[in-house]
Amino acid sequence: MTSTATDLTVAAWPGCAPRLLRLAQAAAEDFAEYAQAGGYRRVIDADALLGQVDLSGLLGRGGAAFPMGSKLRTVRDAGRRGVDTVVVANGEEGEPASVKDRWLLRNRPHLVLDGLRIASAIVGASRAYVYVSDQQSATAVAAALGELSRRRSVRLPST
Repeated sequence: MTSTATDLTVAAWPGCAPRLLRLAQAAAEDFAEYAQAGGYRRVIDADALLGQVDLSGLLGRGGAAFPMGSKLRTVRDAGRRGVDTVVVANGEEGEPASVKDRWLLRNRPHLVLDGLRIASAIVGASRAYVYVSDQQSATAVAAALGELSRRRSVRLPST
């Protein structure tokens, strides 16, 4: 069977611009582009944000489809009991024939780092890590972290 190339259509709720999927660019999205599109907003109330995660119904993609709000709450509660909390963004790309992690890390590293920052704020993590096994992804994330280190208004947990 021969397959043909097709156009990708991204459907969005009326009046809501898609934030995740954008046309590929020659270079990774930089801090200015990401911030201009609404990224790196202050997290004012981590508990209210956790409530929004619960309301969204967001599920983990690890096979069990475990609710993301439950995962975050469990880590947050452990941190409140004195357990050192850490957040990890897993960019390993363990699923066969998948390139989603690589694409995000290479093209939208600030989106990944902002998600890591928000998850860290919700759970009260003191450290955050991005795991990558791809050199291009590592380069894009390192460049994004370099941009962040030059901006004092964006606070990430220590790495």
